[in-house]
Amino acid sequence: MNIRKIAVPVLLFLLLSVLAVEVPRAIASRDRDYDWYTPVIDVRTLLDDRYVREVDGDVMQQAAIAAMVDSLDDPHTVYVPPVERDVFEKELSGRYSGIGAEIRQVDDRLKIITPLDDSPSLAAGLRAGDIVMSIDGTDTLGLGAQGCIDLLLGEPGTDVVLHITRPDGTEGEVVVTRAPIAARTVEGLLRRDGTWRHWIDQSAGLAFLEIDQFTESTVNEVAAVLDGHAAQLKGLIIDVRGNPGGALPAAVGAADLFVADGALVHIRPDRADRAGESRTYDARAGHVGEGVPVVVLVDQHSASASEILAGALQQGSDARILGERTFGKGSVQELRPLGQDLGLVKFTTAHYALPDGRILQRRSDDPLADWGVDPSTGCVVAEDESQRIDRIRAREPWRVIPAEEPALDVATDAQWIRDTLKDAALAEATDLLQMRVADRVWPELGEDDDLAFTPASEDLTSAQDARAMLLDRLELVEREIARLTDAGIDAPAGFESLDEEVHVGELEITLRDADGNALGTWRAVHPEATRSALHQSRLERVEAP
Repeated sequence: MNIRKIAVPVLLFLLLSVLAVEVPRAIASRDRDYDWYTPVIDVRTLLDDRYVREVDGDVMQQAAIAAMVDSLDDPHTVYVPPVERDVFEKELSGRYSGIGAEIRQVDDRLKIITPLDDSPSLAAGLRAGDIVMSIDGTDTLGLGAQGCIDLLLGEPGTDVVLHITRPDGTEGEVVVTRAPIAARTVEGLLRRDGTWRHWIDQSAGLAFLEIDQFTESTVNEVAAVLDGHAAQLKGLIIDVRGNPGGALPAAVGAADLFVADGALVHIRPDRADRAGESRTYDARAGHVGEGVPVVVLVDQHSASASEILAGALQQGSDARILGERTFGKGSVQELRPLGQDLGLVKFTTAHYALPDGRILQRRSDDPLADWGVDPSTGCVVAEDESQRIDRIRAREPWRVIPAEEPALDVATDAQWIRDTLKDAALAEATDLLQMRVADRVWPELGEDDDLAFTPASEDLTSAQDARAMLLDRLELVEREIARLTDAGIDAPAGFESLDEEVHVGELEITLRDADGNALGTWRAVHPEATRSALHQSRLERVEAP
């Protein structure tokens, strides 16, 4: 009997049987996809044929893409249209071509907070405090930070002319030749004579570094600080307060410098059909930071990659976390370019989990769930918004590049940090690390009374802060209404009164007509919405071109 002759027909029969089942299934799936697109195509055709004005097909196409993305109700899944792609990729990589300066909008003008190290702006003579009155003849008044940035960006080797006013009142023009800029992401405590000072207490071997964001250069920058201080380094403070995150490889690489073995972070898709895509990033031994006692400073604005670093060090190294609970941004993003040069889509594919399995992502559907990274026991140092602004402003003179640098002769102990830098958390971290190095063990700290600082209570605080801001604004509006009413100005028909009901953690406003009939009610209840509104008024540093 020829077994091979029998086996071939059997295999062919089985293959044909499988195809007989799978091909109709694939056709049905394709038909369902076509059915989904049918009403979209119908609407597009209807508007293109019958709308009163000529339709811009490109705008409509981009709006359709944006609407699909928005329907997911995920603030971290976004559509980046072609016009915003360059700016988005610049922010993602930390590389761009411009003048290299840190800026801020002050009184509707562009202010140079500081030129960056080794930048065209520094070489051209720009200094901290300069006010940019015009850019290539365009007045900056009311132009906004982004409008100014658009004018400052350009091809390497091209010139941009800035008309500036110095802090002493003198005016003049500065010509800056644009060049590729790779923004540094790691800073020290104080900057003088073109270099950063990282020592807080050199005699005790205590150093400090701040990570502004995580880019492709971050790991090498942190490693350079460690290597440059290795001979005396006995303790390190890492500041990631206000750090919005960045690239996953940078966060993993930075954490790996301090963790000898074990998991650094897990990636877990939520969908059961993608469970096989789970992944764990493990530490590799042999880095100079392993075994060094570390205090990581965090706050409610430390997000994403910052949380990965803090969580990995908290669970896998000799570290303490000090400050506030972190933001809770633990979603894994994938970036895909679209065909026809339609821009990019950044979308969530999974969530990050700490080595012990705790999910970083804040869950809006469960306000009592754990998220983010909590400070270590006894290490909660809360900071309100006014204190945060005071800290940023107090630090600024010590990190900018001024026209004339005063001599750096200060003892950067905890008391100086409290008094001069207005930084209670950094002072506490310095005291804590000094005790750890002196006693060779971390001190026993009691439970924090204010670690009743649950996700729900923090969102409530943010909502209450937003309510206070809205009520302050409402009071100003009421005064303006009273002033106009007293002057005999008549209100438009239909808007006679404003009723307000304030609930815990939310604000409800109802407009009523002269007869008391409700015209509409607006309620601010979503914690993320109120938090986002607050962010718009906060003092932030901007890495500018």
